[in-house]
Amino acid sequence: MKIIGIVAEYNPFHNGHYHQLHMLKQAHPDATIIVVMSGSFVQRGMPAFFSKFDRTRWALHGCADMVLELPTIYSLGSAEIFATGAVRLLSQLGATHISFGAENTDATLLKQIATAALSDEVQEHCRTFLQEGYAYGTALRLAITTAYPEAQDSIQEPNALLGIEYLRAIQTHHLQMEPLPILRTSAHHEAILSDELPSGTALRKLLSTITLATNKGQQTSMNSNLQDSLTPNIQELLSSYFPASICSDLETTLNKGEHLDEDRYDNLVHGINRTMTTTRLSALADFTEGIENRWLHAVNASNWQSVRASIKSKRYTYARIDRMASYTVFNLTKAILSKAHLEGPIYTRLLGFSHSGRELLKRWSKQDSPLPCEVIQKWAPVYQSAQGFKQQLMELDTQATDIQHLCFKTDASRLGGKDYLYSPYYYKG
Repeated sequence: MKIIGIVAEYNPFHNGHYHQLHMLKQAHPDATIIVVMSGSFVQRGMPAFFSKFDRTRWALHGCADMVLELPTIYSLGSAEIFATGAVRLLSQLGATHISFGAENTDATLLKQIATAALSDEVQEHCRTFLQEGYAYGTALRLAITTAYPEAQDSIQEPNALLGIEYLRAIQTHHLQMEPLPILRTSAHHEAILSDELPSGTALRKLLSTITLATNKGQQTSMNSNLQDSLTPNIQELLSSYFPASICSDLETTLNKGEHLDEDRYDNLVHGINRTMTTTRLSALADFTEGIENRWLHAVNASNWQSVRASIKSKRYTYARIDRMASYTVFNLTKAILSKAHLEGPIYTRLLGFSHSGRELLKRWSKQDSPLPCEVIQKWAPVYQSAQGFKQQLMELDTQATDIQHLCFKTDASRLGGKDYLYSPYYYKG
């Protein structure tokens, strides 16, 4: 049975994601497509713009067969931890292939680059660049291209490097998955809406700019610096960048204010960090080299964006700072993250499935031996009985959902306890 795995965040789910799923469905009509998706927080260290429950529903309407949650401990990790956790989880679920967007779709070349990245030569170069103050992703990219110049044009974008991380993890853990790269046509972090398939960054900016008055029936207002690029017709605007099958649902979700208000999250992080000490910070993941002293000095600034700008350097990129900030929110220590990375995923949560996904669930239930990881369908009873490390990880997932919803736009959307109320979504289409 062919099972194609995808590692995703769908932050938000847009035409580019639909394009990938649709192409896979056309090329592999007999395959089941399972998505391992970040939950309430994403790898850049921020709450996802929409809830994992909404993003699951939209992915299933957009050709996915099953969506499962990547535990928060991995979704908040570095590129290596994120990729390794997700790929190991896909392998435990029986994935035979992995598909990802890339600027170069030559699978053979990509596997060769991944092999080179594991070599002693590249690792030595990487250590050198790290000592020169580069961030890990940049150091690895420079190390690979120094030792393997042929890779120069294939790993310039962060998304391409993430694909290499998937392949490195497959090789390191001796997993049986073949890559199915799909050509990526938009810039990874390009913030303008100039492409047919724009980036998630651009679309989050667009969605944040649109302010829909949910209770007073007021007209839609838009940020003046984007006014020229937008149309007053919200349905027409959304249909330009999102699959038609989800546009109405997406508009309803926006109208309800069930989406991230980044200012609320910034204020929450800032407040938490004002209570920190060097001792507490030094125990957290990624706080090394005395950065906690600089960090604590920076949090005296009047707002969180000024704090970020004060800490930023060649080594400490905004993405890394944001991940570190999330560690302060959840008290995510070096010991917890290291243990999770070493052991690999021990469970995943089933968020939703289609008819094909249901057939796969039946197949799993009929196997002589259980899957290597637990697939949780009802969160509350499993959470209440969990113990030890599993309890710690599930508690992190639950806290992530509660924090994300607390930072949503409207009071009605900020209720806690959502994880306990949700059952897997079944898409009958």
